[in-house]
Amino acid sequence: GNILQGDTTLQPQVDQSGYYTLLVTDQSNGCTSESTVQILLDQNTPEADPGDSPTLTCAITTVPLDGTESSTGPQFSYLWTTQDGQIISGDSTLTPIVGAPGTYNLLITNVNNGCVSDESVFVMEDVTPPDANAGYESVLTCANQTTDLNITGSSTGAQYSYQWSTNNGTIDGDPNTPDPAVSNPGDYLLTVQNTLTGCSSTASVNVPEDVAVPAVAAAVNGELTCSVVTLPLSSAGSSTGAQYDYLWTTTNGYIVSGANTPAPVINDAGSYQLQVTNNINGCTSTTSVAVSQNVTPPLVDATVNTLLTC
Repeated sequence: GNILQGDTTLQPQVDQSGYYTLLVTDQSNGCTSESTVQILLDQNTPEADPGDSPTLTCAITTVPLDGTESSTGPQFSYLWTTQDGQIISGDSTLTPIVGAPGTYNLLITNVNNGCVSDESVFVMEDVTPPDANAGYESVLTCANQTTDLNITGSSTGAQYSYQWSTNNGTIDGDPNTPDPAVSNPGDYLLTVQNTLTGCSSTASVNVPEDVAVPAVAAAVNGELTCSVVTLPLSSAGSSTGAQYDYLWTTTNGYIVSGANTPAPVINDAGSYQLQVTNNINGCTSTTSVAVSQNVTPPLVDATVNTLLTC
């Protein structure tokens, strides 16, 4: 062993295990007696196991730590500490609740021998939001009355879910699919969620509408007569431009030429219909004009007032 001090006193200080002998001498007669004591060494340290690293997410905002594989018993005390995390409760238990990423240290003390052990565990965090990008296939028009929404540029994969909503549009398809059909202009909101972490992102898109109808006007200047056997019709006041088509039709008249032009030629009385089509959006407008005819002959009455003679 090793005697630090007090080897001539009744209470010496030692710092090693071993056998220590006390010799007592009676100075009046020189007689001695001795006795030996064994100092044992108890340096058994406790086992500290803070468990596996848990992960905080958008859905899981608190987690328990698991130190249950550590030494247990009434002779052990426990203390969890952290410099960069957050211990919500249970810092003196084996299963504290924590609410922030960081390093957590478990200190276990054997209160019988003062031996301690400590180990650390790192709590991770996954709160990365998914990418959300909302779009649409085409503009709503008279010819194209529905369009599909799309998630081009958004996060994709089995762990992602999609939900579309609107306050002023109309979703015809399943709003929980990536590309539902819509049939009205308006603002559409896309919510993308990572089902593994609960994190979500939103994006919106405005679906526009082009249903402007072209202007249409039809007229005729004059009427058909015995001397005026053909007349041009007029579309003056109608929309003009390369994107517009014109179609003249009749059920009781006759179009001589130019049925697909702004000014066809007709030669019979009747009702003539003009349809103007905007080829960009498919919208049409129609109107009609009546052509009259005056072919009533004048009255004639010839009589003989006298006789021819020699």
